Amino acid sequence: MRLFVIALGVIASVGTSQTLANPVAAPADWDLTALYGSDDAAARDRAEIAAALPALAAWKGNLIDAQSIRAALMARSELRTRLTRYWTWANLRQSRDGSDQAASVDLAAATDLSTQLDVATAYMEPELVALGDARLAELAQTPQLAPYTKTLTLLRTRASHVLQTAQEAIVSSVQPLLRQPPPRRRRGTVRM
Repeated sequence: MRLFVIALGVIASVGTSQTLANPVAAPADWDLTALYGSDDAAARDRAEIAAALPALAAWKGNLIDAQSIRAALMARSELRTRLTRYWTWANLRQSRDGSDQAASVDLAAATDLSTQLDVATAYMEPELVALGDARLAELAQTPQLAPYTKTLTLLRTRASHVLQTAQEAIVSSVQPLLRQPPPRRRRGTVRM
C-alpha cells in the first residue's frame, strides 16, 4: 500500500497539466525520462537496489541506540524511495502497453524487489517494539531521530499488533499474493 501511495505522488508530480474538467486523450507514448533517462539506467538502478538489500541485515540485533536506529531507518527509507521510483517507471511502462513483455518483466521485478525489501527489513519493527514503550518514547524525542518521530510514534501505537521477526518475514513474503485480483468465476450453469 505504501508503494501505491508513493507511486501516485510520483505520477502526479510527473503527470500532465490537464485537469479533469478538460480531459484530453492519453498520449500514445508517455515520456518516462523524468524517472529514468533510459531503460539501461532503470536496469542499473534495479540491480543496485537488489545488491543493497543484503546490507540491511547489518542492523539485525543491533537496533539499540539512536545512531543505529537512524542508520537502519534511513537505509530502509532510501531503498524504498528508489524502489518506488523504479516500480512507478515499470508500472507506467506496462500500463501504456500491456502486451510489452519487457515491461511486464520489469513490473514483476519491481514487485519482487518490494517483497525482498519487506522481508529484509521485517526484523526492524519487532526489534524496536522489544525496546519497550518508554524507550521508544525517549528515542522518538531525540534530535538524531527527528525525521523518524512519526514512524516511532506510530509504531508505539501499533506495538501490540507487531509480530515476532520470523512471523513478520512470513507476512511480508506473502504480500504479493494478497495484492493479486481474485480469480474470475466462470459464468454458466452450476454443476452439483
